[in-house]
Amino acid sequence: MLFRQDIDRKKSAVMTFLISNPIILLLSLFTIYIIVYGDRSTFIFTSLITAGIMAVCLALTIPGITESDEIKQRFLQGYRVNEEKIPFLKICGICIRNKNFMVSLISFALCYIALMLYVASYIYFFKDVLELPLTYALLPILGSFIAMAISMPLWNRLSRKHDHSRIYMIGIILSAILHLPFLWITTIEEYTILSILRGVATSCFFFMLQPISADVYDEITLKCERHLEATLHGLRNIIFRSSAIFIAIILGWIHIATMYNPNPDAQQPPMAVWGIRVHTGLIPAIFFIAAFVIMLFYDLKGEKSLVTKKMLHEMGL
Repeated sequence: MLFRQDIDRKKSAVMTFLISNPIILLLSLFTIYIIVYGDRSTFIFTSLITAGIMAVCLALTIPGITESDEIKQRFLQGYRVNEEKIPFLKICGICIRNKNFMVSLISFALCYIALMLYVASYIYFFKDVLELPLTYALLPILGSFIAMAISMPLWNRLSRKHDHSRIYMIGIILSAILHLPFLWITTIEEYTILSILRGVATSCFFFMLQPISADVYDEITLKCERHLEATLHGLRNIIFRSSAIFIAIILGWIHIATMYNPNPDAQQPPMAVWGIRVHTGLIPAIFFIAAFVIMLFYDLKGEKSLVTKKMLHEMGL
């Protein structure tokens, strides 16, 4: 990894959050004033704006990224010209057989699905449960973002005294608990308070994602005696992006099963309203609990993690 020490990896996680999430926040606040439920043209307009921003970002990456001399030397030190390259499918096999990689990947994916399912549900929650315009989501969204930002130092402080995986597990079990009240809350005030508290728990996921991933990548690097972080990171992103399929399936199945009326002016039946509460609160909580249980099998911590880093240092990797 580019960041070899835990403190650098945590700083990197904070910087990633501070750079990317404000942009996501602005887009979220922007879209709630554009989207009109039932009006397809507003969704199309929002999609065009998003695609335009992504096109600009793509154009900026075309020239590439200039690496520092230090990074170049690190690469040359570990690169052997005549060394046989590991085929992609073989790397996949190595990952599948690595318990800690699979445990962390599945746990991350479950948490990601839970988080995105909640985000995909809030339009329905405001319209059909709280029966409020989407613009009322402004305060909860802002409150959640601010809570995420200011709580990161808390998770950083705790992670210095305790193992990464333990802090991560605390965060995801808190997330599970904080999603359950969406099954019964009825006011915007309750929704806002829960969003703020949920932001504190969610920040743990984003903060611990990089340190835990880096530890797992270290273990695979030690086994293969070469760095494969780019491929491993790509595999993780494939799993994350594929989670959108599960979100669509969950939303579609629940709405069909509860006879949700897609008419924007319809008054939803009690069963459909209950279905919205389920895919906003209950199902994300179940996914978080499953992620917690899976992480019980993760053992790359404490002395084992320290030994891995020491051996990599001795091997010049």
